[in-house]
Amino acid sequence: MNGTTGQKIWNYTTGGMGVDSSPCVADLFGNGRLEVIVGSFDNSVYCLNGTTGQKIWNYTTFQSVYSSPSVADLFGNGRLEVIVGSMDNRFYCLNGTTGQQIWNYTIAGRVNTSPCVADLFGNGRLEVIVGCGTSVYCLNGATGHQVWNYTTSGYVGSSPCVADLFGNGRLEVIVGSLDKSVYCLNGTVGAPWSAGAYAWPSIGFRGDVRHSGNYVDSDHDGLTDGYEVTAGTNPHNPDTDTDGLTDYQEFLASTNPLHDQVPPAAITNLAAGSPTDNSVTLSWTAPGDNGNQRNATGYWVKYSTSGPINASNWAAATNYTQTWTPAKNGTSETRVISNLTPGTRYWFAVEAYDKATPPNYGEVSNTASATTTNMVATVLIIVGVAGAIIVVVAVALYLRKRGKGVS
Repeated sequence: MNGTTGQKIWNYTTGGMGVDSSPCVADLFGNGRLEVIVGSFDNSVYCLNGTTGQKIWNYTTFQSVYSSPSVADLFGNGRLEVIVGSMDNRFYCLNGTTGQQIWNYTIAGRVNTSPCVADLFGNGRLEVIVGCGTSVYCLNGATGHQVWNYTTSGYVGSSPCVADLFGNGRLEVIVGSLDKSVYCLNGTVGAPWSAGAYAWPSIGFRGDVRHSGNYVDSDHDGLTDGYEVTAGTNPHNPDTDTDGLTDYQEFLASTNPLHDQVPPAAITNLAAGSPTDNSVTLSWTAPGDNGNQRNATGYWVKYSTSGPINASNWAAATNYTQTWTPAKNGTSETRVISNLTPGTRYWFAVEAYDKATPPNYGEVSNTASATTTNMVATVLIIVGVAGAIIVVVAVALYLRKRGKGVS
């Protein structure tokens, strides 16, 4: 319609019973011209030319589309995607220029609410938040995978909105439910802060100003106890796998908080000395369990008589069997390698490993070298030299005596 007169400029007729979805307007092609995106009862999402009303593309779902579409650059590539729900229990991400499906997420209920898009984690990546059934879902914008969901006690027909309500640089999700509550959720974990049942909460002991326990984070790692129980992490230990990263940090990094993935630091100052006929003493600074934190669990020691050891020939080197318990990280450690061959040059290298199952191994250390002594050969040489001296002296004395007799 003409904005000043209300006269019709164009109209486009869809199928089905009509259109209940609110339109979204965006420059999908980046050419300075606007397109109109809207859902229809005929199961389709339409993209229309903003000036002519002609169809550019449509995408057909399996049920009516009540949901009002949203548009965002979910992949950070300067191109816009269309995000919309359908009554077929699915939520769709469509290519903005072609209308082809990029991903869909199946939800336990018909989707007639409109999605909200925001960078909830402050990492430059967008999440999609939508209400469906009795729950609110947060989905990864690029993959469509679920990040979290929160279930209310009633039907969620409300479309979520997002804001930094506490002025701390972190976003909250606000949404209504037919259980007569308006919910404020932590944007990163979906923890509930509902108004009405108690005073608007702050994050403190047991979660809110009345200590009601509605938002409980016993180990203060940023993840609610309920979320940790569901995820399998320990709600009373902020670092379930003891790898030096909190469960919340691993959640943000998409690493596994149940398995330690951080290896010990590499040993960089391995030295060899004090050789005997059958032993060499090694020394180094003990690394930690995770990098240089805490203490390593054990060592893998190898030696070679053919040259220096590095990552490329580590597998070919000979194992040295030992049951050493690593010293405290950052302290000097000295160990004796025994049962060696006399008079032989050896090269040594060490890897530290942690208590994970299977263990994480640190990188191969620098190579240290020493040559064992050979006392038997040395004694034989000394004996041989002494014997030769005795013979020479004896001959000299004999000749001298004989000389005197002749005269």
